[in-house]
Amino acid sequence: MSKKLFSFMLGELSIVRLICNQPKCGAIAEMPIARLVRAASVKCPCCQMPYEDENDGPLKMLGKAIHQLKQQKDVDVEFVLPDTQR
Repeated sequence: MSKKLFSFMLGELSIVRLICNQPKCGAIAEMPIARLVRAASVKCPCCQMPYEDENDGPLKMLGKAIHQLKQQKDVDVEFVLPDTQR
């Protein structure tokens, strides 16, 4: 059984960190989750490679889902990162 290492509530999320996986880039950018919903497209700030091929891609859907879940009054969402080392 794994031990609970770290947990946080969905409501605590406000910033997302995006890491570019393009060869020779690897830039890291942080932005408010709300920007994922509003942005026409999300690109790497260094190499300008778009992170999504479509306007309603998974990053935008993630931002929308987080926003909608934060508005829910009947349920809270908690993320748990287990200690995977043995």
